[in-house]
Amino acid sequence: MKTPTPTLGFIGTGVMGASMAGHLLRGGYPLHLTTRTQAKAQP
Repeated sequence: MKTPTPTLGFIGTGVMGASMAGHLLRGGYPLHLTTRTQAKAQP
């Protein structure tokens, strides 16, 4: 039986965080983002 992919939480999508979150998304992980600046959470 295959285990379900966990949903991950990510805090901060600045210069480094955006790249890290992108790698997780491309890896197939569902992601919830929290950031102080809403525009930085947009692709």
